[in-house]
Amino acid sequence: MLYLYLDESGDLGFDFFTKKPSKHFVVTILCVNGREGNRFLINNVKKTIARKLNPKNKSSRIISELKGYGTTLGIKEYFYEKIKFADLKIFTLILDKKKILSQFDLKKDRIYNYAAHRVLSSVEFEKIQN
Repeated sequence: MLYLYLDESGDLGFDFFTKKPSKHFVVTILCVNGREGNRFLINNVKKTIARKLNPKNKSSRIISELKGYGTTLGIKEYFYEKIKFADLKIFTLILDKKKILSQFDLKKDRIYNYAAHRVLSSVEFEKIQN
């Protein structure tokens, strides 16, 4: 079985003159192969949160998820060291929002679907055995 986790970064705002939207929109899919691999990943996320972000002596703020932005490099290195042998793949699409609007005739509300579809089409579903 293949487990897919999709996440995005950036916003879908396109008003570059009066507001300050992000320059890029990023969609990433993390593919984990098998139940054991998925449990391994989940357990190591929980361990990292418990040991590094919510230590027992620090109860004023409870963090419930790992974030790329705002997480120190040391914590990221700790997590990556824990999962370095995990059976997983990462697929990412980075859109330059100014270019995507000028090159494609896409409506703003369809950019997310376009990006997610492009990333999903990179996943090698035909190699899945079960």
